[in-house]
Amino acid sequence: MLAPRTLAQVAGALVVVAALLALLAIQQTDFRGDEYTYVDGARALGAALAGRGSWNVALTELIGTGWFMPGAAVMLAPLFAIVPDAGFLAVRGWMLALNLLLLVAALACFRGLPVRWSTALLLTCPALVAAWHFAAASVLPDVPAGLLSAIALVLAYRIGMGLLAGEAPSLKLLALMELALVAGLYLRGPVIVLVAAVHAVLLVLAFVSAREKVRSSGLLVAGLTAVALALLPWSIAASRHFDARVITTTNFPLVLADSFGDPEKTCFGPCADGVDIWPAWEFAQERAAATGENALTIQREMMAASLDGLTLRSYLQQAREHVADHLFDPAGWVRAQMPVSYRIPPDLRESFLTAITVLSWIIYLPFLLALLAGNLLVARSSDSARLQSVLIKSATFAMMLQPFMHKSGPRYWVMLAPLMAWSVMLLAEMRQGEQSTSGHWPGWLDHMQRAYAAGFVLLAAALLLA
Repeated sequence: MLAPRTLAQVAGALVVVAALLALLAIQQTDFRGDEYTYVDGARALGAALAGRGSWNVALTELIGTGWFMPGAAVMLAPLFAIVPDAGFLAVRGWMLALNLLLLVAALACFRGLPVRWSTALLLTCPALVAAWHFAAASVLPDVPAGLLSAIALVLAYRIGMGLLAGEAPSLKLLALMELALVAGLYLRGPVIVLVAAVHAVLLVLAFVSAREKVRSSGLLVAGLTAVALALLPWSIAASRHFDARVITTTNFPLVLADSFGDPEKTCFGPCADGVDIWPAWEFAQERAAATGENALTIQREMMAASLDGLTLRSYLQQAREHVADHLFDPAGWVRAQMPVSYRIPPDLRESFLTAITVLSWIIYLPFLLALLAGNLLVARSSDSARLQSVLIKSATFAMMLQPFMHKSGPRYWVMLAPLMAWSVMLLAEMRQGEQSTSGHWPGWLDHMQRAYAAGFVLLAAALLLA
């Protein structure tokens, strides 16, 4: 068997080849869906950075409809500051390069986990899943948000192990963790759930394990406060723009109605024809202009009207479809790009998509199964395994809330991909059997693991039987 370092080198070489091939294929691919919004924001911000445009215009463009966090646009803005008319190749190459740099940062963090081949595993999933590179070269927040979340989780693991050893959190590790969480939050609003979950786990360990409970808890609370303060400028700007309180984004009422409501009631009757939630949004804007009522208040009223009469069975049936779209179509984003992938001849696109789909599933499936196992098994072999298990479960819960709140799609699995690799590492550590423990691990957290696994099974059964 190859040594861990050799495996990592081979995997790294394959990742570079895969990235170059993906960029070659996608270099003349037009933008799709949400990419247009992020690109428009990046252009406006780039112009402001270069002194060619107004900062007020840039902020207005970044806020837009209020549906998106500004992180992806911020990532791309420096390119447009330097090259105002950057084309598809430059844009996609820029995003791919930034995401690969984040992958390198994640690799550096994962090397601190107690598995010798952690680098090779993370390089394999996500970076050898063929479809991942197409997502990484897209102007979307999901790949960087997933990598930053993984970095924050590994840093949380290191802080947690220190707490179990009776040590107060390292200021450096804590600052890096909070920075990764803030960056992830500015990319995707739902990361706020992960922020809460990570701090909850660490605060529990601080109360039951650390010798300096007050100092440890105080530092963690200070870190959580720093995240809130870092989010505050965006929240204030968005709230002023919409004249209503906004924490991250504004689209929750409309996407919940669109995902689980009755389309015949959403606009207090059927909405006009259109794409996604745009007709409902336009209806709310028109009604606000006519009545003087705040548009966000109207959207909440529309949600209530649309969800009136929703049954548990109907909700679970819709959620089941969303979960399937979220997890079981890893090459779906590539499929969405094919009609505008002008570099690929039309008569070859179907064969190309089939190849990407097959190559993606070969690696994706075993890692997806590992994530499933990581959520079902109760790790007790060591404090390290226990903490990893709790963090993986907490992060999976946070990241899988989306299909239960609004429509999902195949572009979102990349958020979970680093957790899949981490789950393989956890399973490998669990196979090593009983190891030393500190004696500080709270036993009720093991019961919480069991309760989580039982709830996981019950929810899966409910979705299948609905």
